[in-house]
Amino acid sequence: MKDLVIIGAGPGGFDTAIFAKEHGLDVTLIEKHKVGGTCLNYGCIPTKTLYHNAKTIKNMKELDVFGVLVDQYNIDYEIIKTRKEEIVTNQVNNVLTTIKKLGIELIIGEAKILSNHEVEVNGEIIKTKNIIIATGSVSKRINFEGSDLPIIHDSTDILSLTTFPKKMTIIGAGVIGCEMATIFNYFDCDITVVEYLDEILPPLDKDIKKRARNLYKRQGIKIYTKSGLKKVIKKDDKYFAIIESKGKEIDIETDYILLSTGRSPSFGNLDLDKLGIKYSNMGIMVNDNFQTNIDNIYAIGDVTGILMLAHICK
Repeated sequence: MKDLVIIGAGPGGFDTAIFAKEHGLDVTLIEKHKVGGTCLNYGCIPTKTLYHNAKTIKNMKELDVFGVLVDQYNIDYEIIKTRKEEIVTNQVNNVLTTIKKLGIELIIGEAKILSNHEVEVNGEIIKTKNIIIATGSVSKRINFEGSDLPIIHDSTDILSLTTFPKKMTIIGAGVIGCEMATIFNYFDCDITVVEYLDEILPPLDKDIKKRARNLYKRQGIKIYTKSGLKKVIKKDDKYFAIIESKGKEIDIETDYILLSTGRSPSFGNLDLDKLGIKYSNMGIMVNDNFQTNIDNIYAIGDVTGILMLAHICK
C-alpha cells in the first residue's frame, strides 16, 4: 500500500510529491496531461518569457533616448516562439529529472478515486493511505453568439498561436487580461480591453488601477469598462466583436479575441458527489490543513479555489 497518491502534477502536486518523498513516504504522482501544470506549460513561465521578449522590443524602440541610434531592426516571431517553447521544455524537464532522481513513481493517465483508499488509473487500482487532489483549474468560458468561431481563444491557447495578431480584443481586465494586453501591445498589436466591472484590475487598490489605466492609455491600449461582449460576427472576411458599452453597441474589428474571464476549479474525472467530498462552484472545501471532510483525502492549489496562484501551493 502506498503512503500517498497525488492526483495532478502541477506546482502543488509535484512539489508535494518531492517533499513527501524526501521525508520518507512512498509516493505515486498521477498526471493526465503534462507535468508542470498550467504554470509551467501555459501560465507563469511562457507568459513571463513572452513579456521579457516584448519588453526588450519596447526598449529597442526607446534607445534613442539613451543616445543609441538604430536605423532599423527586424522581429523574428518564429525565434520568439521557439525560445518560449525551449524555456518551458527545460523547466518541465528539470521537474521530471528531480522526480526520477528521487524515485517517485509517475503515472501518465486520468485518475479516478474509487474510495478513500483506492485510486484507479489506466485500469490499475492503487491502494493508498492518503490521497491529495491537485487537479488545478481551467479557463472559464462565457456563452455568446459566435463563441465557436476560430478567432476565439483563452489564456492557454493564445500562447501557442502560429501567427501574432495585428488586432486583439481582450474580454476581461483582471491580472491575466492586463498582462496579455501589455505583452501583445509591445508586439505592435492593436489592443482593446473590455471589462464588465467599473474598473480594470478589480482586486487591486484604486491607486494601482489609476496608474495602470493611465499607463495603458499612453501605450495606446483602448479600454472599455462597464461593458460586455454581446457577440462576434464575420462580415466581408473580417471579424467584429460587438460590445455593449454604456447603453450603446460598438463594433470592434479584430483578428483575435482573448477570453480572460477568470478560471474555474478542475475536478477532472473525480466523482466528488459519489465520494461524499464537500465542494462548491468555487472549489473543494478544505480546512487549515487542506484536509477535506474525508480525513485522509486532501486538496491543494487551484482546485480549492482559495487563491489561484502557483506560489500559494508551496
